[in-house]
Formats: sequence, C-alpha cells, structure tokens
Amino acid sequence: MSAAAPEISVVIPCLNEEAAVGSVVDQAWEGSTRRAARAR
Repeated sequence: MSAAAPEISVVIPCLNEEAAVGSVVDQAWEGSTRRAARAR
C-alpha cells in the first residue's frame, strides 16, 4: 500500500507581491523539495 502525496498550502505574505512572488515561490518549492528528500 502506498501513501498518497500530501497536499501542501503555502501562505505568502508579500508587501510588493508583483516584485516578490516569484522569488518566494521558488523558495517554497526548494524547501518542500529538501523536506521530501529528508523524509525518505
């Protein structure tokens, strides 16, 4: 039996969303990738 992939939500409080959102999304992906690697 395999476990289903978890659903993850990321809340991004940005003062200047247009300038910051791309960088913050990249950081969120990087963090979730590192966390998944540690969980193995």
